[in-house]
Parts: sequence; C-alpha cells; structure tokens
Amino acid sequence: MSLNDAFFIIKTKRNESLLEAIKMRLDRGELIEVVLKDHLVKEIKVTFSALINHLSLAKTLELTLALYRKTKVLKDKVQKDLTYPLLLLCFSIVGIYLFNGYCFEPLLLSMSEFSGDVSSLYIFKNVLDLLITIIFLILLLGLSLFLYFFRPKRIVLAYVLLEKYLPTSIIKEYLTSRFVIFYRECYAIGLKTKETIDAMRKMHDEPLIAFIASNIDKTLLEGEEMEKALTIPYLDDKIARFIKIGQHSGALEIMLDGYMVQFYKRFSKWCNDLAKVTQVVSYLMIGLVIIFVYQILFIPMGVLGGQL
Repeated sequence: MSLNDAFFIIKTKRNESLLEAIKMRLDRGELIEVVLKDHLVKEIKVTFSALINHLSLAKTLELTLALYRKTKVLKDKVQKDLTYPLLLLCFSIVGIYLFNGYCFEPLLLSMSEFSGDVSSLYIFKNVLDLLITIIFLILLLGLSLFLYFFRPKRIVLAYVLLEKYLPTSIIKEYLTSRFVIFYRECYAIGLKTKETIDAMRKMHDEPLIAFIASNIDKTLLEGEEMEKALTIPYLDDKIARFIKIGQHSGALEIMLDGYMVQFYKRFSKWCNDLAKVTQVVSYLMIGLVIIFVYQILFIPMGVLGGQL
C-alpha cells in the first residue's frame, strides 16, 4: 500500500490538517523518519527515536506501538485506582483548611453566648491548627523535592539515594517492569540484546530507563553474561533468575510474560492498598470535622435542657 493510500484510509476531519502537513514536508524531500518524529506525542516519540536507528520504519512503528500499549496498562491502573482517593484527600485537606480559617471562630463566638466555657473546643481548634500546619509543611516539602529533582540527572540521583537509604521494592519493580516490557518486545521482534540495550540508553527523556541500561551495558562490556548484568542494585533481583531460566529453557518470552503477570498482581494490590489507606484518612478527617460541628450544635440544646 502506498503512503498516499494509507493516508486516504486513515484521514478524518480531526487529523486531516496533520496529514497534509506531513505530506507537504515529504514532498519537499524530507526523510519520513524525521517528519514522523516531529509529529509524534512524547510517550511514543521517545521510543521511536531510540529504535529507528536499529530497525526499519515499519518494524519501528510496530514495536513502538506495542511498547506504548503495554506501558499504558500500568499507567491506566494507577489513574483508575488512585485518582479518586487522591482527589478526595485533597478536597478533605482544603475543606478542613477553609472550615478552620473561616467557620471555626464564628461558631465558637456564637456558641459562647449559650455556654461561657468553650475551652475544650478551643483545644480542639489548636489541635486542628497543628494538624493543618503539619499537612502543609509535608506538602511544601514534597513539592520542593519534586521541583528540585524534576530534571533528568536529578531524577536519577533521587532514585539512587532512595534505593540506598530508603529501599522501596515497588518503585524498583515498576522500573524493572518497564525494562522487561522493552526487552521482551525487542526480543520478540528479533532485535539483539546489545541493540536493545543501546536503544534504551538513548532514551534521554526516560532518564531512569537510560540509567539502568547504561549500568547493564557497563557490566556487559566487562565481559559478564546478561544474567550477571541484571543483578545491579537498581533492578528487581528476581528478573535475573527469570531471564536465566528462560535462556536455558528456550522459553524466554514465556518467562518474561510470567514475571509481568506476577508483577501486575503485586502492583494491583499495592494500588488497592494505597487507595484504601488514602480513603480511610480522608474519611477520618471529614468525620472529625462532622463530630466537632455536632458538638457545637448540641451546646444550645444542653444549655436549654439544664435550664428546664
């Protein structure tokens, strides 16, 4: 099928101007690899740029889309399980802040007219002030760290420090899964291990993947075998055993698929547990405020009851 026929088939009102722009640049004699790379979204462009020097255009596009789809499954899982709990937590924090800042004091002043002693409620207010201060300090620290480590080299530094002082298996397993997806698809399409590692090393917009690939490449250049190179501290140690068994049994793709199945189960459980914890914290914060409001509303009834 010619390129013009392919463009005619996929043309819609939404992408018509994009296809015309691509055709115009191709008519001027520009290479199709360069033209396509300029019009790809970031998630696909990174992989496309890393693979185009090792494969034909057709295989590069095929492999790039396969990698994108498999990686997107993990991202969609995070968004599906954690979007609502995190939004609920944010709204809870904002709600408590607004209640404490604009509603708490007027309620206490109005209730003091019914009962002169509201000291216990002021203690609660002080506790709430302290809680809000701690939350905002944590958020400020997190935002500051995020902005500082946002650059590619600093992201790598953050991961190295995290694994050295606060090792967290889920982050390591997530990065290992990204590596496994890339390695498995490249192997299935016939790309050699050295070419696969070289392609990953060139993924500059994916600094952690490039960092892991560089460490593996360094070990391979020292004469070590692949399973030995995979024992670097920045990868899940289980993957070396999976690949070793797969290479000796001739069923590498099956073993890599098996690793991904196990990882997805652990990753799903982690997302579900984090979502539950986040929701419980949010509900506790909301419940705390509701209980306090009820206590204030019952003050006049208690005073009236005492008078009767």
